[in-house]
Amino acid sequence: MELTKISLTRFGLTALAALIISACGSGSGSSSNNPPQQNNASNNTQTSQQINKPSDNKPSDNKTSDNKTSDNKTSDNKTSDNKTSDNKPSNNKASDNKTSDNKTSDNKASDNQPQLERNKTGEAIVISKVDDNVRTATLNLYDTTSINVDGVDIIIGLPDIDIQDWTATIVEGRKLEVCCGRYSDTRFGVSDSLNENSNGYMFYNGNPTQNMPTSGGATYSGDTIISVRNVYGLEPKEYHRGSSEFNVDFGNKTLEGSLNIPNRNLQPVKVEINAQISGNSFTGTTDSTTLSNGQVEGKFYGNNAKEMAGLAQGNDQSWNAAFGAAKQ
Repeated sequence: MELTKISLTRFGLTALAALIISACGSGSGSSSNNPPQQNNASNNTQTSQQINKPSDNKPSDNKTSDNKTSDNKTSDNKTSDNKTSDNKPSNNKASDNKTSDNKTSDNKASDNQPQLERNKTGEAIVISKVDDNVRTATLNLYDTTSINVDGVDIIIGLPDIDIQDWTATIVEGRKLEVCCGRYSDTRFGVSDSLNENSNGYMFYNGNPTQNMPTSGGATYSGDTIISVRNVYGLEPKEYHRGSSEFNVDFGNKTLEGSLNIPNRNLQPVKVEINAQISGNSFTGTTDSTTLSNGQVEGKFYGNNAKEMAGLAQGNDQSWNAAFGAAKQ
């Protein structure tokens, strides 16, 4: 009996130990099979790990950012390369543009003078009766009955009236001495205001020649009107008419001639002219034994320079003259 009890007791202890061991095993198994309970911890751990991971992964992030940086650098380099390549063409374009601009400006420079000469149809000497100021104004429109000076139309002729010689009349408060209907492509003379507060005008104007001769020569004969006072032998009036004569060498581009004003008692008052031709225009100097030296300028008019006209003026502004002539 005692052995039996002892055996039973040992068996019970062994069974109890087995139960305890199995209970422990089942406890460990349940812990592995119950993720929710350990998920909290694991989640917390994972969360903490995730939280820690960014700091742990900073190097990798840095690598990523480095990669991005390197990518950006690459893209920047590409951009800079592109900019460089873009700049090069743009620089080339700029240089090309400069070249083209220079060419354009050169062309303009070369074209401007002829263009200006083509646009210019004549010139006027403007004489102020208020302060005796004398200046010149460019004319850019040809009309046989008016000139436009500083935007103002000044009467120089009568419409629908063909006067072959000088027009000498008073129209709308202006005294006209204008030559002449026998010239087909030019007019020149004086349009003087009778109002002491207005301006007087001595002018030449016409239809500029577009087909200038480049060789050979020609003689021209025509008329002139001069404004001068206090010259011995001339009548005591403001304007005096006379004749003009010119020899032109188109090949050498030179012009020589004279303006001649009859004098009652002495030799005619003579103004000699020497000029150089450029395009359809000419400029030069005057010389006289009676009047002060001066300057001259003018243009050729009509087909093949069939006519010419211009202005002469003393350097001291003591005299002015307008003239015109036709090819003989």
